[in-house]
Amino acid sequence: MNPIESEDLDTLKNYYRELTSNSLNDFELSEYNLSRNDKLEIVANFNYLGNAKEIFEHKKHRDKIYPIGTVWINDSKIILKSPLLNNSVATFSGVNCLKYNLSNIKMQECTLEENCSIESITIENNIPEDAYVLIEWICNMNLSPYHWPNGTSVEEVRSNSITYRGNGHALTLKSNQNFGGGSNKCCHIKVQNYNIYFGESKIDGLDVKHQTGFIMYEGVPPEEMRDKIRDAISFLTGNNLLYLGYKEISSNMQTLRAEHKSPNTMGGLFRKYQQPIPFRLMEPDSKYYFANSNTINNIVNNFVDNYDKYDLKHISWLYWHAAIAPAHLRAVCFGAVLEYTQKKYIEVNPVLFKSKLLDKKTWKKISNPLLNVINSAEDISEEEKSVLNNKIGSLNITPQSILTKRFFSSIGLNLGDKEESAYSRRNDAAHGNRTPNDDYIGLIRESKILHILCNRVLIKILMLSDGYIDFYSINHPFREISDYIED
Repeated sequence: MNPIESEDLDTLKNYYRELTSNSLNDFELSEYNLSRNDKLEIVANFNYLGNAKEIFEHKKHRDKIYPIGTVWINDSKIILKSPLLNNSVATFSGVNCLKYNLSNIKMQECTLEENCSIESITIENNIPEDAYVLIEWICNMNLSPYHWPNGTSVEEVRSNSITYRGNGHALTLKSNQNFGGGSNKCCHIKVQNYNIYFGESKIDGLDVKHQTGFIMYEGVPPEEMRDKIRDAISFLTGNNLLYLGYKEISSNMQTLRAEHKSPNTMGGLFRKYQQPIPFRLMEPDSKYYFANSNTINNIVNNFVDNYDKYDLKHISWLYWHAAIAPAHLRAVCFGAVLEYTQKKYIEVNPVLFKSKLLDKKTWKKISNPLLNVINSAEDISEEEKSVLNNKIGSLNITPQSILTKRFFSSIGLNLGDKEESAYSRRNDAAHGNRTPNDDYIGLIRESKILHILCNRVLIKILMLSDGYIDFYSINHPFREISDYIED
């Protein structure tokens, strides 16, 4: 068994069968099964046995608690244990009944069949061993068109033994058969003393269209660090990685703990829209698409090292939702990425920026006479004076357009006419203005420019690369990070 390829979701029913508690109902659980649907959500079919009248009353009561249109936090839990595995526990959280059916109604007894979605399943096995590795299952893992830098090998030994027994004698024949294989679809990096492997791999039960893969850690890093690694690899590969769960494994391949998760795919949009890799992953002098593990290692480490300083958790959220936004809103969404990144950069580097247009002394010479005129006017109400005083105070705040120019200048990025035009387009998207001359092709292309501009800014301030891929222009040329787009 390859633990990377085996999520084991469908086998849980074979071990965890004894119901400990159920916040949804009090009926006897007879059987259930688990799988993932095409949206990668965990879905289950639960069959309960109970009194028909009590089941009908239960359903009516649930409908009264949560009538149609109710918004609530789903904190429901079903807990099962496994006598076969030292009373290990499986906890099903966020169980939501999608539809139900009543069958086998006999003498008031019946079977309640519920089709449910499940937010997460956690497994806690009572095995007194330390974890050797932690394996995460993910989707959207795609390094194309690069060749992966590292590989895996699999060796399996099968032993056969036949013994012939006679009168005080035995004859034994033994044979060993070796089976092997391998793959070159992974990469090794090291972050904060953790050896990490990530790459493409099939996952049993999931279609290849989901681009399944894994991230494997030697040891068990904190969950916060794992989130940072996933965000770093997402930006590096150009696709938002979808987290499906993890498994902690001992050195003798025993599963100690596990989690299975329903990811938020935004209705499948995160899988539908594939983004180009934002920079080169090979060595600077390489002519071929052979990804270099040292290059990738530096990118991931720089991303993780700057994660908290620049609030990359929030920036990543903004970035990936901008990537899947409708064409007419994408400009304002990428504009939000740029403005928030700029805000964090100014907070980290305040000495590089002036938030005021004029210095305090010069501004007082201008503002004080204006305030005196307003406050001494007899035909203006106190409310109007207050509004005008506030407006006078805001006149010295540097406009966003000037602040943005200072920002790009301070980080050493040159903007051409195309970038400046695309950056101004975000205002049209924000205010619902019509696309000039119904130029929808131009609208889509300018959204690409803003996407690239976000890449350039993040690459520069995080020190990820010396250049970027210009996927606006034909043949997607590689440009120096300071150079702007040219047709």
